[in-house]
Amino acid sequence: MYNMDLKILQILVIIILLNVFYCNNKVFAQFSMSAEVRPRFECRNGYGKLPTINDKPAYFISQRSRFNLHYKNSKVRYALALQDVRVWGDDTIYKATGVHGSEASIDLHQAYFEWLFSKKSSFRIGRQVFAYDDERLLSTRNWNQHGIAYNALLLKTQLEEWNVHLGLSLNNKKENKFGNYYEQEKMKTLNFLHLRRSIKDIGYFSLVAIATGYTASDSSEVIYMRGTIGGYLFLNTPPFNYSLSGYFQFGKNKYSIPVQAYLWTSGIQWESKQLTARAGIDYISGNAECRSGNINRQFDLLYGSRHRYYGTMDYFSDFSKATNSRGLTDVWLSTSYEVLFNTSIRADFHRFTLQDNRSIIKSIADGSNIFGNYMGTELDFTIEHKLLPCLRLYAGYSFFNPSDYMRTMQSVRLSDRMPQWAWMMLDFRLTLFETD
Repeated sequence: MYNMDLKILQILVIIILLNVFYCNNKVFAQFSMSAEVRPRFECRNGYGKLPTINDKPAYFISQRSRFNLHYKNSKVRYALALQDVRVWGDDTIYKATGVHGSEASIDLHQAYFEWLFSKKSSFRIGRQVFAYDDERLLSTRNWNQHGIAYNALLLKTQLEEWNVHLGLSLNNKKENKFGNYYEQEKMKTLNFLHLRRSIKDIGYFSLVAIATGYTASDSSEVIYMRGTIGGYLFLNTPPFNYSLSGYFQFGKNKYSIPVQAYLWTSGIQWESKQLTARAGIDYISGNAECRSGNINRQFDLLYGSRHRYYGTMDYFSDFSKATNSRGLTDVWLSTSYEVLFNTSIRADFHRFTLQDNRSIIKSIADGSNIFGNYMGTELDFTIEHKLLPCLRLYAGYSFFNPSDYMRTMQSVRLSDRMPQWAWMMLDFRLTLFETD
C-alpha cells in the first residue's frame, strides 16, 4: 500500500504545482484534467482459440480506469496518464470477510514533456503513445484495456511541405552496474523516421523507415536488427476515399534468421449521410510450406493494430502461431448504418486464406483458387449508442467458421462447436477541469 499512497501523493503535488504555475504564468497556457472508466463484459466461447465439445464458455468483466492531466503553453507541454486495469475479482489482498484491493495495481500509461524550441520544431521525451497513418505498424491498440505506450524520445519538425518525426528508444530491465542484458522476447530498441506530406486538399502520403532490435538471448548483448520501409497513401474524393499501403522488411529477426517479407493493403470506402460501405484486401507474406528455413518471409506487424483489421475475435493476432508462419490474405467487407441520431450498427465480414507461395503458384497453373489455402470466415456485428455526451454503450457479437485445415492445426475435431463471442462495454469519459 505504500507504493500506492506515494503515487497518490505525487499526483496531488503535480496538480498543485501545475495550478500554481498556471496562475503565475503570463504566457498563454491551458490546463485540463479528465477521467475515463471503461468496464467491459465478455462471454468467450471461441475467442482466439477454437472450442472443443468439452470447453465451457468464460464470463468475466474487465475494467480500465484512467486519470489524465494535460498542460501546454507556447513553449512546453506536459502529459500524465495514470491507469488501473483489472478483472473484477482479481484482487490479491483479501480475507474471508472481505476484499481489500490489489498490490501495485496503478500503472503509468503516459508521462512526457515536450519542448517547443522553435516555431516548427519540438522535442518530446518520456512515456508516450505512437499512432501513425492507418496504424498498421505503430498503434495505440486501444481495444486492449492496457493500451500500448513507448518509452522514447521524439523529435518533430517541419521541412517545407514535409512533417518529419524521428523516434528513438533504448530499453533495459534495470539500472545495471555492468552489461546490457535484456529478455529476448521484448524489443530492445525501436527507432523510426516518419515523413508526411499533404496532397492539396484531397489527402496525403507518407514514408516510414523503422529499425527494431532484439537481443540474441537473455544472456547476450548482441542485438539483431530488422528494418521496415514503406509508405501509405490516402485520397478523399467524396463520396469515396481510397487507401493504399506497402511495406518491406529486411535484416534479421531475433533468432538471427535473415528476413525478406512484405505487406500490402488496399481499401475503398463509400459514404453517404447514414450509410458507409468499405471493401479491401490485406496481403501479409509468409513462408511457403515447401521452402527451407534459411530465410524468414513472415512479415511482422511490430506494434501495429490487429484487432481492428484482422477480425475482432483475434484469431490472427499472432501470424506465426495462427498460420504456421505461412502468412495471411484477408479479403474484407464492412458496412455501418446510422439507425437513429445516436445509434449506429456495423457488420464486418472477413475471408481468411494462407499466403502460401507454393499454393498460389500451383493455383495459377491449374486455374483453382488463386488465394491459396482457405482458413475460415468471420462475421462481426457491433452496435454503438450515445447515452450521454460523456457516456457511450457498445455491444458486439461475432462468430467464426473455421476450415477443416484450421481445425486440424488446432487439434479440434470437425464435430466440435462453432466459435462465438459476445461483449458489452460502457465508455465513460469526462473532462473534470479545463481552463484557457
